[in-house]
Amino acid sequence: AVRVESAPLKIALLLPQGENFDHRWRAASLARSLDTLTAPDGSKVEVVVGLPVASGEVWRNQEAALLRQAPFVTVRHLTWERVQTAVIERMYPDPQIDFTGVEEAVIPRDWGWNFMDCDGWIIFGDCGQGATPPLRPTAVHVRDLAARYVPQAFAQNIHDVFWARQLEALRMWRQALAVCVSDDATRSDAAGYGGIRADRLVTTPRLLPPENSTPETPRESREFTLVWMPRMNPGH
Repeated sequence: AVRVESAPLKIALLLPQGENFDHRWRAASLARSLDTLTAPDGSKVEVVVGLPVASGEVWRNQEAALLRQAPFVTVRHLTWERVQTAVIERMYPDPQIDFTGVEEAVIPRDWGWNFMDCDGWIIFGDCGQGATPPLRPTAVHVRDLAARYVPQAFAQNIHDVFWARQLEALRMWRQALAVCVSDDATRSDAAGYGGIRADRLVTTPRLLPPENSTPETPRESREFTLVWMPRMNPGH
């Protein structure tokens, strides 16, 4: 008889596009929490971080910062690709996703497995990125829904594409297994503003850097200029 070893439970943490120190901190903190868990068969949970592609040096620096905080993770290049939903339905023949009202969505690409080799996804939600379909069992980590309170910080006017993409993003979040929030205010926003069902909302510990942490700094010294614009506008 040949004993077949079961594959470890593999979870992908998918970060949104753009330079965001905060999201990387949260991903590393969440990865450390996942590292303390065991799969149903007793094996360790394997964590994969999808880090959006930037310039080579910037990406390597971001990867190194993640590995300093969570040296056990595997970091992959991630490209968010906008694809027509009709094409997605052909690419993934049984997604069981309702794309009603969504003509275009963004899917994670690593030009290998495209994270489909992972047993589950935790997507760091970004409304401005638009619809991200839950092609694997998916939880969405939502930092906040600040656009509800300071819309001018996210879009120039009511006709901006941001609002259409936010609506599409929320339609996908409602189909995820869970939407994770860290405080009661965001939980209330996710339910009342985002339309997330109460039984799919999960309150988790805050994923914040420790108070004595040192921010990432570029390897080479650079000069910075700080411009302070004092205006009575929370968008600033």
